[in-house]
Amino acid sequence: MVSNICMKIIDKYIAKTLKRKYVLLRVDWNVPCYEKGLTSLIAESTRIINTKETLDLLRLHGARVIVLSHFGRPTIAKKAFKEAVAVGNTLLPDFFAYEYAYSFEPLVPEVEVILDIPICYVKNPLTPEGRHAVGQMKDGDVVLCDNVRFFAGEEVNDDAFAKELAVCADAFVNEAFSCCHRAHASVEAITRYLPSYAGVALSYEVSYLEKAFINPKRPVWALIGGAKVSSKIDLLVHVSQKVDGLIIGGAMANTFLKAKGFNVGKSLVENDHIKTAEAILANATAEIVLPCDGVAATGFADTAPIKVDYDAVPETHVVFDIGEKSCALFAKKLAAAHTIIWNGPVGVFEYDMYAGGSMTLARLLADLTAHKGVLTLAGGGDTLAALAKADTLDKLSYCSTAGGAFLECLEGKVLPGISALF
Repeated sequence: MVSNICMKIIDKYIAKTLKRKYVLLRVDWNVPCYEKGLTSLIAESTRIINTKETLDLLRLHGARVIVLSHFGRPTIAKKAFKEAVAVGNTLLPDFFAYEYAYSFEPLVPEVEVILDIPICYVKNPLTPEGRHAVGQMKDGDVVLCDNVRFFAGEEVNDDAFAKELAVCADAFVNEAFSCCHRAHASVEAITRYLPSYAGVALSYEVSYLEKAFINPKRPVWALIGGAKVSSKIDLLVHVSQKVDGLIIGGAMANTFLKAKGFNVGKSLVENDHIKTAEAILANATAEIVLPCDGVAATGFADTAPIKVDYDAVPETHVVFDIGEKSCALFAKKLAAAHTIIWNGPVGVFEYDMYAGGSMTLARLLADLTAHKGVLTLAGGGDTLAALAKADTLDKLSYCSTAGGAFLECLEGKVLPGISALF
């Protein structure tokens, strides 16, 4: 797990010492995009917006900010590195392979508008041209380097590559919590060569996770949904030992219900994980609550879904959402909570007819936050999408934009990008 205690966090006092200094700022601007004609446009900009406070703080105090981020999954440099290693050759870790489909260059004008700051784009900061552009920076300037995964040494956490990056700067700030579960050069190895700090948003994220897991106000309840038990085994095992109550929803609940002897019709069940579900149910120290009813249909094309109890699901039907009785049961359990963690919707909420359960729970958590002071923490892309659909994204205590890092925290794992900041 993570802790904010003793983590070095950027603040105005540290920022004042960085006037005229070069600061490497690692962000996660791996944002969803769409094509409009020949232009790539940003579809959702939350991850960019969340870095503004740290960027403004550094610029206000005269730092010269060099922004590093990955974008998508470029393959050329990664493949070349693996092939070189396989035949015993040494490919320089600063080997750079540009791929236009994963370049930040076409997004720069939009990022400038989103952050309301001018940005200088630099393809490769390690070339003579790149170093010259960095050298021309003035106090408060921002340079955005292209995709850090264009470098062969990034994803293998190469020490030599990190050392070469560090030559560009005087300090490092990590504002990419969503990358902290990766031991990559611009996240972990870089901290060996520069004074390193957590960004403002990263510190918020860590502090809320600390409140939820390290020193929580009890009772603590977790609401875990999603499709498959197999994708969340570590999470379910860890959480079932740490919280006071665990609600399991979504299609993964079917595997647990079948483990308890219920007939779930044609609903998704991971039969090879029935034993896993049985073990979690048997060994949990938390109270585990499962759905008691649902909304079922013969398939997505079926326009007449039916309400079913879990002791009477027709053999021809698939359960696509929890039902009203389950919502009431979950609400009764969560009413006693002081801390609630949510990861994973409880139905196929993208379809309006199967969105009722997730929408009800989203509004319930918002209400508990506003009127009872419950600490509510949510994370995961689908969870945030469900909250957005319910218009409650800004009504919980904290919503994490991290995916894998958020899950690994819930699983109790140490994040290399966080431990490097101590």
